Amino acid sequence: MKIYLFRLSLTQRAQLSLFDGKEIQTRQSFLREHLSRSFDFNYWGEQTVRYEFTQEDDEVISGAVCKWVSEDQEADPSNPFAKSEGGRWLKASFFFNSEEHQQVFGIEHTTRVGSPSAILAGIARYINEQTNSYPYHIEVSEINEKGSFKKAVGEYPDPVTTLTFRFVVPNPPNVEEETREALKKLGKATGAEEATETLKSSKGIEVNSEYVNDAVGYIEGGGGRVVAKNGKYIIFDSKNRVRTENPPEAARPKGRPIAGLAKMVKALLRK
Repeated sequence: MKIYLFRLSLTQRAQLSLFDGKEIQTRQSFLREHLSRSFDFNYWGEQTVRYEFTQEDDEVISGAVCKWVSEDQEADPSNPFAKSEGGRWLKASFFFNSEEHQQVFGIEHTTRVGSPSAILAGIARYINEQTNSYPYHIEVSEINEKGSFKKAVGEYPDPVTTLTFRFVVPNPPNVEEETREALKKLGKATGAEEATETLKSSKGIEVNSEYVNDAVGYIEGGGGRVVAKNGKYIIFDSKNRVRTENPPEAARPKGRPIAGLAKMVKALLRK
């Protein structure tokens, strides 16, 4: 079983305080509340699938995103030509580490269910709509293979002339310190959920600079997206370099609790 890793970042949309008469809900509590239950959601227009929760074990939530496929079947043993309507469920297994500074979601790619990125975008959109993004708004970013940016630009023979960063304003995990703090201040001052920066140079950008290394390090842990180009040619796009892990088949959700689930998968669900 192969799963693709994404990070769910939460931006606080309401400046709550104890003076509101409420305790501030933690990010972990918010995600557990909404991901520890089953629901139907849409993605890619009218495509409807089911988020089926199966269990929670030591901060790990598991289940499957399921799609019903109708199929005609030969179900009459007395008539070789008789057809009856039937179908089956297609499933993409998932695991979510709800730890406060992880919030890592791993999901299978099952072709007829949907791509992992489209499914995660649909889940986030559904929860944001149901809660009116209160008190948190969910953003989804790919977790990248470590060092994939440096490898790609290092192997390309021509210089990087355009470098675009899309940063998700942090919530705040222990990532690249200066980048995190700068974005945290930006978010507080402006209410921004993301920030985009583009660097351009016809002679070539110094991709081994401390600034670029810090920004890429932040993004590799699920903090946004980086695209490197030479002219119009895309040398690297972090969206296409999603990190994968391989949980044991024994961890695959089966509709009933699995003993020792967290021990089998939790260490894999880290940014």
